[in-house]
Amino acid sequence: MAHNESAVVVNGSQVSCIGHDWEDIPDFLGAKYGEIARRLDLSFNQMRSLTGLKAFSQLEELIVDNNLLGNDLRLPRLPRLHTLTLNKNQFSDIEALLENLAEVTPALEYLSLLGNEACPNQLVSMDKDEDDYQRYRINLQLSSL
Repeated sequence: MAHNESAVVVNGSQVSCIGHDWEDIPDFLGAKYGEIARRLDLSFNQMRSLTGLKAFSQLEELIVDNNLLGNDLRLPRLPRLHTLTLNKNQFSDIEALLENLAEVTPALEYLSLLGNEACPNQLVSMDKDEDDYQRYRINLQLSSL
């Protein structure tokens, strides 16, 4: 699918590319905004990979909600990233994700995986209970040590 540069909204160091059915991060995005972007929102696309993120070395916040990201996701090194939201994607097993994040995002403080099978939530999944949620929280805390 062609990437339309006019689809990008920039406000200072915030770059948003929401709802354009992009399957990947276009080269022009990293070339033009990679050094200035502190916050990047790629929500409501069709992302299956985030390999183009390597151009965003200054990134502090990444929002990639409502995409098609799954268990095979690997992020490049993002040393300043402190906030990552991956809500409503296709994660069913968070172990590999947490291992990758522990290696490449040393400043990560906030991770949200709501709406993924891997994130227990009694409100939307009746087969999950408080024990599932506590195991999930412990896994996240251990991965950040």
